[in-house]
Amino acid sequence: MKKISKRLVWLIGFFVLITSCRKTEVFYEKEDLKSAKGFYIINEGAFTMGNSSLSFYDFERNEITNDLFERINSRPLGDVFQNLKFYKGKGFLVVNNSAKIEVVDSASMRSIQTIEGFVSPKNIEFYKNKAFVTDLYSNVITVLNPETFEKIATIDVNGSTEDIVLSNNKLIVAVNQSVEYTEDNQQGILVINPETNQVEKYIKLSEGAIDVEIDYNNDIWVYCTGFWGNNALGKLYKLDGGNYTIKQSFDFGRLAYFGAPLRINSSKNKIYFALAAAGSYTQFDIYEIDIDAKVLPSEPLYSDAKRYVYGFQIDEVKDELIVLDAIDGTQKGEMLRVDMKTNSVKGIYGVGYFPSNIIFKY
Repeated sequence: MKKISKRLVWLIGFFVLITSCRKTEVFYEKEDLKSAKGFYIINEGAFTMGNSSLSFYDFERNEITNDLFERINSRPLGDVFQNLKFYKGKGFLVVNNSAKIEVVDSASMRSIQTIEGFVSPKNIEFYKNKAFVTDLYSNVITVLNPETFEKIATIDVNGSTEDIVLSNNKLIVAVNQSVEYTEDNQQGILVINPETNQVEKYIKLSEGAIDVEIDYNNDIWVYCTGFWGNNALGKLYKLDGGNYTIKQSFDFGRLAYFGAPLRINSSKNKIYFALAAAGSYTQFDIYEIDIDAKVLPSEPLYSDAKRYVYGFQIDEVKDELIVLDAIDGTQKGEMLRVDMKTNSVKGIYGVGYFPSNIIFKY
């Protein structure tokens, strides 16, 4: 019995020692995040499950911190996390199905304010003293004061609004069919004057306009998924950034459903897009196209039938493709760093459910 007691004491002591060596404090608790360089990962989460989250990959440490918002603020983020943008020292986290925007201090990610009262907020863009919030299931764009967080105006639209970007002091908004598709729904982009909150122009494109990028020449690229309801196929458009006329259109030849399929490199001379492999609704390949190209590329930049590519981004500084794999949706996803020259995987990291987007922090 004496030997057993000593062994138990030793085991207990060893356990206490090991436990005491584990970090119990929140990573970046003392505003270390302010100087850290890397990128945030938006983990969208499963619809209605309330398991969305925010991760951060640290370049120097080569490690992931998961559940960043929850660990710092001691509460869950919400249901379906869509977008994160920073403005004047604050981060605005758009949480779609929770119908809210969480505002945090960008240095610490500590909560400042929760803005509620939306229907289904999707994306946010800033201009001077205004923030513009698009909405999936409400035919309005909401205008906020980003300092006081008050709603100061709404802009009526005819359809569902998704991506929103600022170009030449105009807001470019992707608009498509609402929940109930009709011929009257707008399909394409809206040009909005952020000074007056007025829609100045509507450019009709194909169905399912969801994502927008602005290239080196200030031309506007718009990704349209198509729509199964009327057999409209997906397309990629390039529009003149001055007069908004269509300069080039690329027909995908099939439906192109994807959450955030369009990306651009930091030099703004190459466009990257995700497209479902022919005959598949689960395998998404990633393609690269020069902004002056006249035809779609024939071969993907990245393809892996074993991966459920749910998001991606280009790190031109490190010459890496960041791939976000949702796996099967029932388990937490993975982030892959892929060397763009050799197409070899440089690292695989566990993240949250349905990882969908990357926001760099250099």
